[in-house]
Amino acid sequence: MRVLILALVFVWSAAGQMSMTVDQLKQFIHSSFERKYPDKQVARYIKLSKLTEQLSDRDLLALISEAAGPETADALKQLADQSKRLAPPAEPQEEAKPAPRPAGPPAPPLKDQERIIEEAREVALSYTKKLPDFICLQYTRRLYDRTGSGDFHQYSTIAERLSYFEQHEDYKFINVNGESAVTPKSREMLGGAISSGEFGSMLREIFEPQSETQFHFERWGKWNGHVCYVYGYHVDQENSRWTIDYEHGAQIYRPAYHGLIYIEHDAPVVIRLTLEAEGIPPTFPIHAAQTSLEYEYQDISGQKFLLPASSEMIMRDSRATSKNEVEFRNYRKYSAETLIKFDTDAAASVSQAPSGRTPLNVAQLKQYVHSAIEAKTPDKQTAQHLQECQLTERLTDNALLEMINDGAGSQTIDTLKQLQEQSMSLPLPAAPKP
Repeated sequence: MRVLILALVFVWSAAGQMSMTVDQLKQFIHSSFERKYPDKQVARYIKLSKLTEQLSDRDLLALISEAAGPETADALKQLADQSKRLAPPAEPQEEAKPAPRPAGPPAPPLKDQERIIEEAREVALSYTKKLPDFICLQYTRRLYDRTGSGDFHQYSTIAERLSYFEQHEDYKFINVNGESAVTPKSREMLGGAISSGEFGSMLREIFEPQSETQFHFERWGKWNGHVCYVYGYHVDQENSRWTIDYEHGAQIYRPAYHGLIYIEHDAPVVIRLTLEAEGIPPTFPIHAAQTSLEYEYQDISGQKFLLPASSEMIMRDSRATSKNEVEFRNYRKYSAETLIKFDTDAAASVSQAPSGRTPLNVAQLKQYVHSAIEAKTPDKQTAQHLQECQLTERLTDNALLEMINDGAGSQTIDTLKQLQEQSMSLPLPAAPKP
């Protein structure tokens, strides 16, 4: 089971000004201080922002003490002045105590609890050996929450043909954001967060004896109409094989983890499982990681097989959260004939109208914006030209800030932000040759 995380990208909104609460402003200043962003860049961002609530003198002094430098401090003072007529932040409310849950059926006897786990283990360890060779469409929606407040925005969609042949998974891109012409050569070049292991390894590693997983009966539950035994489990770090890989092996960590498994009452099969990482060191770029996987019975050549239907992966760093929502569709038996037909059908299932826009790499984009500023081209004209372009590689925060600090106008900045969001699934620009 392996999760590959590429650098999480700072996302700007398409609005002329970014609205934020006082808490979000505090998070931004703290993150900027930790990451040692230049004073000028931080101040520039604050000037493009507005508060939705009053910034008190006390909070202002605390932020100035943590600010990157004098330009940031001045920008914060201006922001505080602009917020004087706004209402102060609401006081945090005490959470209402939940009503007591009605008593459910009694837990199975201890011997039955152990038997249920052993039967589920036997099925899980032989799961992949009993799967047929098949192909399906794996459709991923990638979302991003810049502030960690739960306000997710979709920035990318990925359609892949997943082939399962002789107990091995193989992925082939159909399109990215509905366009087949710009698909990367490999999943690792895609950028953002990707995962694998849904077809057996995730489940197997929980039940393998060498994992020494500790199980305990949690409660009765229900999932997709199935009555289930819900078990909690825990895997110690020394036995963990869950790998979080940041930037192609730049940093790797195998965390301890825990979660829940839902075992059908009428058959010893797992139909849902969750994983949540524990004890990730604060020096590691990813601070929290969790995933879930749901199974459903799928028809392949007239036979029913329990196969993944959907999954969700959530990753959080010091400032933002990314989320992948994955669906598995159109299961079919693997063969050369269906392979050709499947490509046609799968491509038709996702919009992929050609954009007709001019391809542009990041270096060409920067050169154009710089030339337009020097030539004093009207802001609206520059923005309109950029709207007819499409990036062929990912626009990073630093490159975006460089163009903003160069003196780009407000309409151009809005268009650059849109281009950055559209480019987040693309590979990073190649490093310049020495």
